[in-house]
Amino acid sequence: MAQITNKRLGELIQALFRILEKYPGGMKARDALAALAATVTLTEYEAGSYESGRRFEKIVRFATVDTVRAGWLIKNDGIWTLTGEGAKALKLYKDPLEFHKKAAQIYQCWLKDHKKSKTGLDSPIAEESDLEDESDKSVSVSYEEAKEQAQEKIDTFLHAMDAYAFQRLVAELLKAIGYHVTWIAPPGKDGGVDILDCEKVSRTLSDLLDEADPIEGSYTLEVGSAGAERALTIARENGCTVAILKSRSPSCGCGEVYDGTFTHTVKPGWGVTARLLEEAGFEVMDEEHLQASLYDL
Repeated sequence: MAQITNKRLGELIQALFRILEKYPGGMKARDALAALAATVTLTEYEAGSYESGRRFEKIVRFATVDTVRAGWLIKNDGIWTLTGEGAKALKLYKDPLEFHKKAAQIYQCWLKDHKKSKTGLDSPIAEESDLEDESDKSVSVSYEEAKEQAQEKIDTFLHAMDAYAFQRLVAELLKAIGYHVTWIAPPGKDGGVDILDCEKVSRTLSDLLDEADPIEGSYTLEVGSAGAERALTIARENGCTVAILKSRSPSCGCGEVYDGTFTHTVKPGWGVTARLLEEAGFEVMDEEHLQASLYDL
């Protein structure tokens, strides 16, 4: 870190914060770092590499440790989110060096209190404290990267699974942590049309309608089934208390759903089945909420 100044660190993190300001819901760490690398001009040193990867990413990750402890940045399951305090700091400390020093000052106060609470003693002499500070940050960054890599592999594996294989896996996980699983939706038609059939019909009709263009102006195509009432009946008959549904589905989305344009555009709202189950008193979650809960176990 000796070949990069504190002012430069401040510049990089300020640029990162400006990117994150545009994404109030947060960005994946790798996407935020890629956007930052495309925004700033890297020095020869920053563009170099360590054995474990490009030096630039390590520098930025290392520098963000201060801002997390300052309450300016939240890192959660690989998602980086700028806080309200972080946005205020970006406006208040316009000089990059002042910005960096303020974050470092808050971090040092946290570190001192943290060590004192653990040992009951005041912090060691300055040189020892600096060495421990660097070590603590290195451990934090290494753990952060390892967790992100592990979660990315898990996410890739889960998203590649067949929908019914995924629900069987979820059922086994719930059993393993002590839940009683009363019913699992069977694959296939189940006496009618399932959500996967609806998706196929929606996509086929959407392509045909786009080609023929029989309707003037914009419109939203939704293909559904009368399955919501059936899902409620099955849940009641089997004594279920929790329903785990497909995220963002027009039928099963919990809090947000796709808008039906097949552009991966999400809007606030609840699917018909999800809303019906919730109003009937069931605890409703989608697979992403479940996944986050499992990570916290």
